Order: sequence, then structure tokens, then C-alpha cells
Amino acid sequence: MSWYRLCWLALGLVLIECHPRLNTPEKFQAGLQTAVAQSDGLLFFRCLDLETRWSIESTFRDQKTMRTLILAKYPEAEMARALFSMPFADEPDAPHFFARWATENKLFDRDRQAPFANLPPKRSSDGNYGLDPWLGEWKVLQERAAHDLMTVRQNAALYRKVAQ
Repeated sequence: MSWYRLCWLALGLVLIECHPRLNTPEKFQAGLQTAVAQSDGLLFFRCLDLETRWSIESTFRDQKTMRTLILAKYPEAEMARALFSMPFADEPDAPHFFARWATENKLFDRDRQAPFANLPPKRSSDGNYGLDPWLGEWKVLQERAAHDLMTVRQNAALYRKVAQ
């Protein structure tokens, strides 16, 4: 492992430890209330259950890969149309991807009207508590992104053949 990667890994571990774990229902409720009150999509991401976060991370990873392929392989005339369906793929990571999605979809406006106070959190395998009200929605988005990635790869190969 290079020195550069080792430094980034150490920084990531430090940042992870700076965020309190939501490993009790009380810490979870406090985190959720703070996230909604401050419209903080990054903190709200941490309030989601592990499986939902994984679905979001998979969706982000596939969209990021598609964006890279489109920018590298698609003709100029096709780029804007192809990138239109993934407006948040330019974010640096999945939590920021979700935070931007939450803002664009007015998540915090909806939650102030119908708070999640009545939904019990579920304990994830990582020991933290989280909500899963959008697990189904993110599973569908994850599957769509995986399918779209296959299509983008096929199109990139075709554009490469045509260019030769």
C-alpha cells in the first residue's frame, strides 16, 4: 500500500471515529431529530439502516462509473442526454450523493410534516440503529443503476467501434 493511500485510510478512520455511533435507540433518536431539524442530509444518511445505506452506496458507485464512462467514451452530442438521468453522480461519495438527493427531493420538508417518530428503528448488523422507510425505493434504484451500467458499457463499446 502506498504512503498516499495509507494517509487517506488513516484520515478516513479518524473521521469515522469523530462521528458518534447511533448504537442505542436514544442516540439514534437524538441524531434523527438533529438531522431533520438542521436539514442535514449527511447526518440523516447515518440514520438509515445498514442495508439502505448499502443500496445507496451501490447506486452511487454504479452512477459514478457510468458518468466516468460517458465522459470518456460517448460522443459530445450524446453526453448531456446520457448524463441527465444521473444528476448527483458528480458527488464525492455516497453520503453526499444522498444528501443532495434528499435536498432535491425535499425530504426534510416531507419529514417536518410527517416525522418518523412513530417508526421504530431497526438494529443493523453493524450495531447501529437506523430507519429503513426507503429500502424498497433504493433497492429499485440500485437495480436500475446496475442495469443502466450494463447499457452504458455496451454503448461505450459501440461508440468505440464506430470511432475506429
